[in-house]
Amino acid sequence: MNRYLRYALIVIALVTVLLFGLIIYFAIILDPNSYKPLLAELVKEKNQRELRLDGDITLSLFPRLGIELGPITLSERNSNVEFASAERILVSLALLPLLRKQLELDEILIKGLKANLIRLKDGSINIADLIAKSEETRQFKLNVGRVATEKARVTFSDEESGRHFAFTDVNVEADRLGARPGLSASAVRSKVKIGFTVGHSEATEVDLGTTLAFDLTLDVDKQYYAVQGVSLESKGQLPGISQFMLNCTGDFVASVPSESVTAEFMASDVAINLTGIRGLSNLDIKLYMPRLSLANEKLGGDKISVAAEMSGHEGKLNVNARVSLSALEASVSGLRSGALLVELEAVKNDWTIHTMLESPFSSNPTTWQLNLPEVKGVMHARGPGLANPGIDGALRGSVAIDVESRNAQADFTGQFADTNIKAKLMASAAVEPSLIFDVNIDQLDLDRFLPPAQPPGENLEKKGNAYAFEQWLDLSALDNLSLEGSIRIGLLKTANSRSSGLSLAIRSN
Repeated sequence: MNRYLRYALIVIALVTVLLFGLIIYFAIILDPNSYKPLLAELVKEKNQRELRLDGDITLSLFPRLGIELGPITLSERNSNVEFASAERILVSLALLPLLRKQLELDEILIKGLKANLIRLKDGSINIADLIAKSEETRQFKLNVGRVATEKARVTFSDEESGRHFAFTDVNVEADRLGARPGLSASAVRSKVKIGFTVGHSEATEVDLGTTLAFDLTLDVDKQYYAVQGVSLESKGQLPGISQFMLNCTGDFVASVPSESVTAEFMASDVAINLTGIRGLSNLDIKLYMPRLSLANEKLGGDKISVAAEMSGHEGKLNVNARVSLSALEASVSGLRSGALLVELEAVKNDWTIHTMLESPFSSNPTTWQLNLPEVKGVMHARGPGLANPGIDGALRGSVAIDVESRNAQADFTGQFADTNIKAKLMASAAVEPSLIFDVNIDQLDLDRFLPPAQPPGENLEKKGNAYAFEQWLDLSALDNLSLEGSIRIGLLKTANSRSSGLSLAIRSN
């Protein structure tokens, strides 16, 4: 062996032995518990919180240098009220990085954590002082290999709304991943897994078991942040919904390249599936968003599609709905879509109604106005209470909605069989639900919309069909609606008789 190499190895061995000897020596002669008053005073001075260490602080040398403490309690800021507590906290430390002024923690394990998060009435959170960025220069670079919590409990209270939620059995695992090309040396990459149960203090029907996993990348130097490979699953019950299940997957990336360029955001392959049982009906809602980007205060996307299905037992109303927004563009001035498409199919007993509406769509976030300037729609209705082959219709028009004032206005023309209709509608929910309308019909043949005459022996079946039609409509929701308007019919045909120039004025009490 080369003589100089042999000497170098001997020196390294001596330094290593000396280093471990010093560590063992200080571990023997030093009592870490003597520093508890100093730690409490430091927390009091920097954060105005009371730190209480009820248990002993113990040091371990093998297999890694570590420290264990607990039970530990931390108060609210400028208060004796408890903010958080933990049964045990274990920290293991890597030695060699200390020589490079790097504080490398192999693992941080927190057992039995209890924390109370509060959103105050002024909008701030009671942990703002703990997460605020320190202005002091750090002499050591901190790296953490693994962070884990076991059986934690976190409560969240909103003083403004009065809502309280509890997250129980919270288990978190965050393991550091290796470096990736293109990121700075200070970037943090972790694989995170979280599991918890959500409950509401006043609503016992809120009970959700949730698991969440994702890869997290934080690069502060390059201002690049990513949450990729998201996998969320939540099961349980919500008010009015049992056997609730939510699944979500997707990737989310945000970056701020420089101070002169605004934030960039990208969401891709986002899929959300929600199922559950509401009453006697099964719910199934799916959302898919292949790409949505935000850059230089402009938003763009390929398509957002939502499909919803509500199905029940035989004789119950089954509804299938599909909504999609294509060619999305948005800026600070508003959101626009080249095509908003809405399809709705409702089936009950032998009745079927299918409608489809499409229109360009625009909205203004400043005035809270939604506009559908070129609405085109078709409708098909089939059922035993209608003459064969049923009712087919089409309409064109426009719709404007003012969300802030809770008003809506529609102007359209339509055709059903040989009937042409022009109508104007104004709806409001500002004070109480109301509808003002003005309808013009050129001719209306009611016999065309009624089933053929039934033989005397089949009157009972006809009455049953009429009852089924009334039950299908279920207009009980209109009981509290204020109606005012007029209907004018140029020619009315019914029961082999004709009437012309009819004008009806309708006004609810």
